[in-house]
Amino acid sequence: MDKKRSGLEIGLGETVVLDLTKPLIGLGCEVYIDNFFNSPLMQYILAKQNIKSFGTVRNQRKHTPKHLPLDKDMKRGDIYATNSEGISFIKWMDNKAMHLLTNFLSPIPTQKVKRKQVGSAQCLEITCPDIVRKYSKNMEGVDLMDKKK
Repeated sequence: MDKKRSGLEIGLGETVVLDLTKPLIGLGCEVYIDNFFNSPLMQYILAKQNIKSFGTVRNQRKHTPKHLPLDKDMKRGDIYATNSEGISFIKWMDNKAMHLLTNFLSPIPTQKVKRKQVGSAQCLEITCPDIVRKYSKNMEGVDLMDKKK
């Protein structure tokens, strides 16, 4: 289901977020979004409304970069980032790829994190963008509610 807003076609998930964030317009608040609702277009609209937003995104969404490195060509800890119109798209490889969109955070600060090696008790240290930690911290309540369903 698409809805027209000021000449832009947006989907149902985007419409839900934009309706819920109306009271936040102009306040500079931070909103964290999961991949069902997030898109580059919505990030752009929220940025224009002075709403900072960040979250995971499905990499097949309209307007996401099409020429990404393949998962098989990336090692754990590899980071790919690109920016367009003030919206950053980040692909980070852990056990599987994580795709992120933000209109206010930088993918550049990183830290080393410990991860268990598959099939072993041994830990590896890999590079992780700081924004992944920030996303996990701010979304843990939502993930907890998802588990209770």
